[in-house]
Amino acid sequence: MGVTCNEVGSVTRIDFSSSHSLPGKLENMNWASLPNLEYLNLSNCFSTGSLSIPDEISTLSKLMYLDLSYNYHLQGLLPLTLGNLTQLVHLNISNTEITGTIPSSIGQLTNLIFLCLSSNRLSGTIPPDIGKLSNLVQMYISNNILSGPIPPEIGHLTQLAHLDLSHNFLIGKIPSFIGQLINLNFLDVSANQINDNIPPQLGHFPSKIQYLDLSKNLHSEPIPKELQQLCYLEYLILGSNNLNGTIPVGLAYLPWLKQLDLSHNNLSGKVSYCLCNLIVHDFSYNPLEHQISAPALPKSSSVSPLFSSSMEAKALLDCCCWGNISSRYHCILASLESSLMKSALLDTLPQNTMVATEKCDVYSFGMVALETIMGRHPKELSLLASTSAKNIMSNDVLDPRRLPPVDLLVAGNVVLVAALAFACLHSEPRSRPTMVHVSQKLVPHSNRRPLATLLHSISLCELRNQEMDFIQ
Repeated sequence: MGVTCNEVGSVTRIDFSSSHSLPGKLENMNWASLPNLEYLNLSNCFSTGSLSIPDEISTLSKLMYLDLSYNYHLQGLLPLTLGNLTQLVHLNISNTEITGTIPSSIGQLTNLIFLCLSSNRLSGTIPPDIGKLSNLVQMYISNNILSGPIPPEIGHLTQLAHLDLSHNFLIGKIPSFIGQLINLNFLDVSANQINDNIPPQLGHFPSKIQYLDLSKNLHSEPIPKELQQLCYLEYLILGSNNLNGTIPVGLAYLPWLKQLDLSHNNLSGKVSYCLCNLIVHDFSYNPLEHQISAPALPKSSSVSPLFSSSMEAKALLDCCCWGNISSRYHCILASLESSLMKSALLDTLPQNTMVATEKCDVYSFGMVALETIMGRHPKELSLLASTSAKNIMSNDVLDPRRLPPVDLLVAGNVVLVAALAFACLHSEPRSRPTMVHVSQKLVPHSNRRPLATLLHSISLCELRNQEMDFIQ
């Protein structure tokens, strides 16, 4: 806080943030006397009088940090000369009364990492020049009066992790190129007038997107099933649109999903009971059936599937997104573990909904786990009981579209899940493990051990009998 000088007495840093009542005006400051200023933070400083950003501020050629936020008396326009501050890394001019358009000269700030222009009165369109900010990591332009389409040039911002364009008047569609932003983990375009369907390309995010808010728009058509593949998603907010069709069942098996808001749409069909187990969920104001999609089974049955249909089993495969197994296997395992944790909740369901036993879901789990690893439905299970199982190597039944794991710890994880899956499919139901046993084998992660040999030397027969060697 205050003024900092370098060794020769030249001012390099000014920080009067939250001082509330700094006297004077920005226009009256002698900016030419600050040629070495690198840091300027005047956030929440001016509580009286009208202020504007002077053109002279652009003479600060060494300025790297500029924060004028929370000055509610700051009015006028963003100066066209703002683009002269080419050393800027951090620019925050939010929560003011600034009006006018975002100048195209902002594209000259190519060193910018953080940009926040939220909660102003900015109008016009988002300039295409914003796509030149190749180092930008966080961009917040919410709560303005911006209109027009989302410029496709945003797709050039490959470093972008946070993008918030919410609460504006943007129209058109969400460009499919957004799905190519390899580092994006937060996307909020809510409360606009986006009137196209949700692009399926969003389900192919190469990044670990965690927050996706497309609510309060005019999205129509069904929810793309590709969203089931967003393995790291924690918040999915699609409320207050015109979405129709059924809820993709695979959303129930996204391992980290905490909040799901699908309210105020035109969705129909049944709701998977696993979705109802989310910490926060809202399906209100939809013509959905009240009954959850979990079939009741007779008390004599020892198998009560976690997946109410083959579609739900396939959905888990879709959301597992194996990809490069050495880097994505943990996502598969997390999805399977998530289904295990949800199955443990079956004991708390009303008796007229589901009759659960201690081995209620093992068969369904085994089928889905094998399908995940094999990349196809495990139809030829009779091989396990035949002598030919000794001659079929586990490496031969892995998904042929993926390279087999060479890392012994990853290989050990694959073998662990495969062995458990085969045990869950035992021809004699009483010989199958309980879900508790399966859960204990899969967690905690620290108990997993690397395989002592490569997969090509382990037969299906050894998997069936769990005769594999692990490194101690």
